[in-house]
Amino acid sequence: MFTSPALWFSFAALLVIVEVLSGTMIAACLAAGCVVSGVMALMGFGFTPLIAGLIAGTLAAFVGIVPLVRHFRSLNPKSAAAVSGMEALTGREARVTEAIAAGGTGRVRIDGDNWQARSVSGCAAEIGARVRVTGHESIVLLVEGL
Repeated sequence: MFTSPALWFSFAALLVIVEVLSGTMIAACLAAGCVVSGVMALMGFGFTPLIAGLIAGTLAAFVGIVPLVRHFRSLNPKSAAAVSGMEALTGREARVTEAIAAGGTGRVRIDGDNWQARSVSGCAAEIGARVRVTGHESIVLLVEGL
């Protein structure tokens, strides 16, 4: 049963799907080992050599492929500096939902979320005005008029 090439290639395909969903490179390395075992099964090898091929293919992928993927990921500035939370709002445009008084706070809406906001220039902003987020202090967005 474990000497069937179709079984090894099916395992490899399943592991590729897992890799696409997880993005950890572990499943991809195991998939490479399964492909090696599948090719060996096509050549007629028995169970023990197939397990050795699985191990060797997986280790070769870890040693050869993972460092290359890390290198290419480091070349992409978006993947190296992925931002989330409040930092992801910086630079975004918002609409004022509660007037921002000069030197005071008000509220703005971004993507359906309502945030407390303060004008960095100290200027007032009326309801409906467009503003740009320049940063944040704690959970208060810092905004400037457009």
